[in-house]
Amino acid sequence: MFKLYSLSGLLALSLLTSGCFSKSSPAQVPLKSSTQHISNSNSNMPSWYNNPQQTDYQNYYGVGVGDSEKEAVAMALSKIASEISTTIASVFESKSTVKNGESSKEMLHQVKAIVKGVTFNGAVVEESDITSDGEYVVMMRVDRKSFANDEKRKFQQEQKKVETLYNHTMSNDSFVVLANYQTLEQELNRLVARASFLKGLDSSFDYSTVSQKSNSMLSKLLAKSGEIYLYVPEKSSLGYETLVRKYLTKSGYKIANSSKGQGDILTVHVTIHHQPKEIRTTNERLKSLKFATVEVILSTVNSRGDEVAKNRFEFTNNGVSYEDAISDLKKFTKRLDKDGVVKVLRGE
Repeated sequence: MFKLYSLSGLLALSLLTSGCFSKSSPAQVPLKSSTQHISNSNSNMPSWYNNPQQTDYQNYYGVGVGDSEKEAVAMALSKIASEISTTIASVFESKSTVKNGESSKEMLHQVKAIVKGVTFNGAVVEESDITSDGEYVVMMRVDRKSFANDEKRKFQQEQKKVETLYNHTMSNDSFVVLANYQTLEQELNRLVARASFLKGLDSSFDYSTVSQKSNSMLSKLLAKSGEIYLYVPEKSSLGYETLVRKYLTKSGYKIANSSKGQGDILTVHVTIHHQPKEIRTTNERLKSLKFATVEVILSTVNSRGDEVAKNRFEFTNNGVSYEDAISDLKKFTKRLDKDGVVKVLRGE
């Protein structure tokens, strides 16, 4: 009786053409052992290994050999994945450019990221044997239609989630647009990349409709986000407000000079609290420094005066003087670099 395998990640690794793969962890499958053990030289391998079944319109086939069953299965499925990746690559090579001026190579890079989660549900051990050296030899089969249908179902589920988030964002206030814009941009691009992947699996898949719809949604989202301005009033001379404005500008957001004006304005209030901190140490260098506990509170208010987001950070800073300690921006800068300014604002 054939056993079924669920194997994740091999297709992704094959597409990355790294020449290596992660070993799967399949269930134990009884392998047929020859009455007379065979040599691991190609001339004495099973005929089905030396002349493996070729992929046809119904199934993908791949053979593999390894020191363990799972290693042999992994190699066989890696060969199947390599064949699939070649088919997909040919689809990209037939296109000079894709949406938003991205090259086919850039889109292929996105597809490689997507296929890290691809799973071969229902991969079947078609043939198996063990060599005289104790190596395992297998032939794997993957039903092409079932594999493509599995990926289409995943795509439809992902598409529904993205459209739900998009509709929620577009019907909400400006801060929700600000908070969700980057996520939606990434997810819409991901949908197009997944559609490209599906087109490589099934030439009848309607890639164009997915691409056009995603581009339309992204254009409307971009237009709405373009109406948003952020105002960061200066409340202190410590530099925290300037740093927030710098990162907002760096991320492509528009900065307003006041809380009133054209467009939808979000005001980001940066409040700083600080107090001296005693540090007990035997380190002579540290003894000469001044320490301070610094609290940074970020409060975002919409044009109606409603607080839509709030976040708080606390740092222990040091400097030659107390003023140097409270104006040391390194730790706050590190948090902005790590999380991104929008995530810092919205409190995640």
